[in-house]
Amino acid sequence: MGSADDLQLAFETSDRAADLALAYFESGVSATLKADGTPVTEADRAVERLFRETLSAARPEDALLGEELGRLGESDRVWIIDPVDGTSFFSRRDPNWRVQIALEVAGRIELAVVTAPALRRCWWATRGGGSFESSWPREEATAQRLEVSTTSTVADARLTALDDASRARLPPSAPRPPASPLPLVELVRGEIDAFMVERYHIWDHAPWILLVEEAGGRFTDRTGGHAGDQGGGLYSNATLHNQLLTALNYPAHP
Repeated sequence: MGSADDLQLAFETSDRAADLALAYFESGVSATLKADGTPVTEADRAVERLFRETLSAARPEDALLGEELGRLGESDRVWIIDPVDGTSFFSRRDPNWRVQIALEVAGRIELAVVTAPALRRCWWATRGGGSFESSWPREEATAQRLEVSTTSTVADARLTALDDASRARLPPSAPRPPASPLPLVELVRGEIDAFMVERYHIWDHAPWILLVEEAGGRFTDRTGGHAGDQGGGLYSNATLHNQLLTALNYPAHP
């Protein structure tokens, strides 16, 4: 078993999960609120169960961590699952939702696969192997390597954030791009230069940390570290990153 085998398993499992999620999406589902106030649908739970059953059969020694069903097992290899990222989009028939999976090994994300089946797009990355985008279902000929922008001055940077309060903290001289449902996709394509999101959980961030890093960018969490379980942080191209950390008064290190 090696990284290529893990990536192939992630692809195959994500494809099955994406097909199932898409079937629910096309038939329509309604959302209810969980105890924490976030939405959930029957599709979220069904897709996570499919992920768990498939991964447990293929990698019985690995641990699983999912948004809906928690953690199963103890291992330094952990599959991190977000069965439907963007449930609010999903439940109102907006196509900008994703099926996400990442593999963490000894505390470091080693691979990530994000699929947007209603948009017919897929993004993936492996540690040291780069970030890529293709149509979905994937065709090898269509895969495009992703690279962040090379903007080097804050005054020229296209900066955005999740909410108004966060946007107000960004350097005022920088232009603001139009609001997007997929800002991290725009970042790894080099279409924007930075995105700040100080919210959410490890299953939301884990795939994107690797995708951004392997596209040449950087991520810093709110403690100054690089973990996905600290409530988000700053994603940007590498050239601007330190300037933005200073402007935002982020700690230099944990």
